[in-house]
Amino acid sequence: MLITSKVHEQNADEAFAFWNYGPELSRRFRALKIWLTLRYYGVDRIAAAISEDNALAAYLSEQVEAAPDFELLGPPQLSICCFRYVPRRCKQSWRLPPATEVEIEAELDALNTTIMNTVQRGGRAYVSSATLCGKFALRACITNFRTTRADIDETLEIIRAAAKDFETS
Repeated sequence: MLITSKVHEQNADEAFAFWNYGPELSRRFRALKIWLTLRYYGVDRIAAAISEDNALAAYLSEQVEAAPDFELLGPPQLSICCFRYVPRRCKQSWRLPPATEVEIEAELDALNTTIMNTVQRGGRAYVSSATLCGKFALRACITNFRTTRADIDETLEIIRAAAKDFETS
């Protein structure tokens, strides 16, 4: 029995679900990749890699908290850190009437959406999004064992550059 799923795209060529035709759907051993990885690397090495990813997310949250142009929207969870870019002009006007605060939040959501799209399209870093307490967040999920602190620092600089390009245009 062939299991199919609908892929929503612009045309039929883009909607072809290649994963439905791979060897993992031809037999019941879907956990083969995980079993082979555990067998080859061992539990201790994989656990160390996961711990390092979690430590890098904590490092990212420290960098965000220390930066004047970022706001941490929640503590890091496992290897995920959610934050947003906040221009200084917005931070200076936090004590405004509620209607103005709503306008600032909407502006920050739009700015961070644009930043995320720019960073993704740039191809040098990747952040996704999440909504925390009604605020649009840039979501960094660190899962590559090759990621370093220098990569975290570079990602923040890439986000800053994208923000500056948007603010000046």
